[in-house]
Amino acid sequence: MADYEPPYVLAVDVGSSAVKAGLFDSQARSVEDTEVSVAHKQRVASDGTSEEAAGQILRATENAMDLVLEKAGRLADEIVGVGFDCMASTVLGVDAEGTPVTPVYTYADTRSAYDVERLKEELNVPIIYDRTGTNQHTSYLPGRIRWLRRTNKELAVNIDRYVDVSTYMYSRWFGRQNIKASYCVSSWSGLLNRHDLDWDHGLLGRLGIDATSLPELAPWNEYETGLAAEYAKRWPFLAQIPFFLAVGDGAAVNVGTGCIDDTKVALTVGTTGAMRVLSENPTPEVPTGLWAYRLGANRTLLGGSFSEGGNVVQWALDNLNLPPITDLNQELIKLEPAGHGISVLPFIAGERATGWSTSASGVFEGIRVSTKPIEILQALLESVAYRFALV
Repeated sequence: MADYEPPYVLAVDVGSSAVKAGLFDSQARSVEDTEVSVAHKQRVASDGTSEEAAGQILRATENAMDLVLEKAGRLADEIVGVGFDCMASTVLGVDAEGTPVTPVYTYADTRSAYDVERLKEELNVPIIYDRTGTNQHTSYLPGRIRWLRRTNKELAVNIDRYVDVSTYMYSRWFGRQNIKASYCVSSWSGLLNRHDLDWDHGLLGRLGIDATSLPELAPWNEYETGLAAEYAKRWPFLAQIPFFLAVGDGAAVNVGTGCIDDTKVALTVGTTGAMRVLSENPTPEVPTGLWAYRLGANRTLLGGSFSEGGNVVQWALDNLNLPPITDLNQELIKLEPAGHGISVLPFIAGERATGWSTSASGVFEGIRVSTKPIEILQALLESVAYRFALV
């Protein structure tokens, strides 16, 4: 570690399948020996469920931070801040004390499809799309809040506030409920008026809530300090340093890969896929089928995200008689591109960009007795590539 230059930042990435964390030095270089990854997993079901206990995500994140600090050794004394990004479009309901009333619902939970369709009938969709930068879809909070209040009134009445998972974790660590949420994370909710940098009060009224049901908003470069006693004892090196408000994981990808203006486009494939460009125009026009999320007061992340990516590979590994994962690439390169005769709609987790269907599911067409499992995997991978071409 002698080649790294202090001071250091502890960076935490709360993704949909793992929490990753590590130290970065003053030259923005990752301190390799401090990198950790702690897995966590959502509960999914055929009715569209995609949720996870808030405590489970909290424990995975805390364990990742414990491990980084342990690996950092003497470098921990030179940490000057904590940077945070988290999986976007998450929400849970908490009571007045900040205790979770609901699980954490992810973007992939499609149980609010009926409520989204009803909202489309009630709202002037193009105007709301322009104000929020998002379509009405099961990924976002308007339909989710409607669904909760319609299907589980006894649960919904106990909800004091709707918060994203990062705001929930900060409230636990700092022992108070007035934790702010960044414009960036909040933009992924579908409830932020991107022009006014405020909650969209007209849309909130349609949902039967107001701004007191949501966190106060702030730019990402505001921070929280002063860990609660329990966590100050657990993380003494972090007790009084700033924890900057979380940004959406997609925004962090663009910044981390150097795609910080409209000359470069970031393409990422993790559990899901996305293409994004960071615009210096704070409120650009949003092309049909895409979205616009605010990074801060002066920049917007413009692009499209899919509900498919690496998850189609995992589905294939779980359900098809494939060669060992270490041999897949060698087997795939032997195949002629698109030579399998299979057409695929890869919507195993629903559809986001560009069609934003609330009822899409995966479809295979053209499978024959002669079709091999490796050809099905090839068709899935090619279908994901074709989806990127739409953005």
